[in-house]
Amino acid sequence: MIAVWKILLNIFQTSSNNSTALRMQNRGVVSIFGAGYPGCDLAALKEDLERAERYIPLARKYAIAQVLAPGCIEKGEGAPPVWRENIVGRKLVELYILTGFYLYITDTSGLDQEAPIFQFTLEDYDRLSGVLRDLAALEEAKAADILTDLDEFLDILNRQISNTLAQRNDMLARFQELTSAGFTPETFQELQKALEEAKAGEAE
Repeated sequence: MIAVWKILLNIFQTSSNNSTALRMQNRGVVSIFGAGYPGCDLAALKEDLERAERYIPLARKYAIAQVLAPGCIEKGEGAPPVWRENIVGRKLVELYILTGFYLYITDTSGLDQEAPIFQFTLEDYDRLSGVLRDLAALEEAKAADILTDLDEFLDILNRQISNTLAQRNDMLARFQELTSAGFTPETFQELQKALEEAKAGEAE
């Protein structure tokens, strides 16, 4: 599955990883170089806006969302376990998309590897968190177009997260996970009760 989306990402790659990394290194803003983005410097943001992507093709949005969605969920506690949205992971991905795929101030080359790597930390988020606010403050047509397209991108991401959660939390999948891990009669009764409640909900 990952290989398919890697091909799609390569098809819609808008610039080479080397040139992107070089631009970001010169700007001193990419996370792998450990420097910070001057969030309060609107003049610097305008420079980034000149080379920014106004629109990302739908197929590329979908391909990226497929790769990033699993990082936006986490396994909860309990037996059987229930998957839920990882709020912190979701916020990291949101800013990663804006700064990496639109503004090119975050290195996204890790996603192009055979085993995709998400290179964006909490420190990166805190350092770049003002970008969205500053972009809206520019009141320029291109900035507005980017924010509009970002909303569409995040809608696709949200739908992919919901689909992934629904698949992970499917009762049959959870039952199979229990049988592979081994379970007690008590957990079986709990699962049976959950199934009955689900059927009752469908009847209503």
